[in-house]
Amino acid sequence: MNDRVLLVEDSPSQAVVYAAYLPESEFRVDVVGSAEEALERFDAADPHAVLLDLGLPGMQGLDLLPELLRRRPGLPCIVITDQASTDTAVAALKAGAFDFLTKPFGASRLLVTMRNALRQGELA
Repeated sequence: MNDRVLLVEDSPSQAVVYAAYLPESEFRVDVVGSAEEALERFDAADPHAVLLDLGLPGMQGLDLLPELLRRRPGLPCIVITDQASTDTAVAALKAGAFDFLTKPFGASRLLVTMRNALRQGELA
């Protein structure tokens, strides 16, 4: 069975790239473009992991993260951003993110991080 990933990314072109980085043989990726849409589709998507952009329209990714973890404690969430700073990374990790990736990142980096996150999620 494929692991389900909820990808929350407001840039359609980047969402296509990140979804393509995760092989269909391993992952079923459900793409949403906002935090509000992620909350609406969360239960139906039933994700094993979340790939969450911080810079979203409306509710920001750092505001969405605690709500996702409240709904499903231990859910591995990988935060992604192109506005990386040490403070932002620390804030994301303190909020419960599994890992923090700075855009742009390659397919192998995302794949290793996602597999590690899912492995961690199975142990939790």
